[in-house]
Amino acid sequence: DRMNYFLGLLYLEKKQMDLALDYLALVDMDSPLYGEALRRRIFIYKEQGRFRDAFLLLDKLPDKVQQTSEMYTLRASLHAVARDDKKAVEVLDEGLSHFATDENLRFQRAVILDRLGDWEQAKLDLRLIIQTNPKSDRALNYLGYTMADRGDNLEEALKFVEQAADLNPADGHITDSV
Repeated sequence: DRMNYFLGLLYLEKKQMDLALDYLALVDMDSPLYGEALRRRIFIYKEQGRFRDAFLLLDKLPDKVQQTSEMYTLRASLHAVARDDKKAVEVLDEGLSHFATDENLRFQRAVILDRLGDWEQAKLDLRLIIQTNPKSDRALNYLGYTMADRGDNLEEALKFVEQAADLNPADGHITDSV
């Protein structure tokens, strides 16, 4: 199992996706590497635009793996990439009902809600992230940039972007916002 898993990773790194999928599929269900091998296969299917295959694999994950915040994030990102933002928000809502303080779930939901036109709820999510983690440079930047772009309280928007830049001055997204 270890050999198949690591050969799969090797081919993934070499961008030989079909071989990576073949080797990762050989990892036995009883192996401690099974969940990670499935995650890698899901990632490959997502990159290839094979969403149906990715969702089928997600459904095969053991319950203890499916019920992690990471899997809610992955499932939601698959829906978003497949252009089903409403379903992505449903998945994120469910994930947040189990992992209410998970910053990744909340941030992803804020971005998708903004894309769906629900800026007020997105803004609430971003503010909650910042309240919980004042050093969340991505939440500070996204909130500040989007507020500025909308002409919404420019003073506060600038404050958020500057805080993000202070926290992570090397991030290109943040420096573009400034």
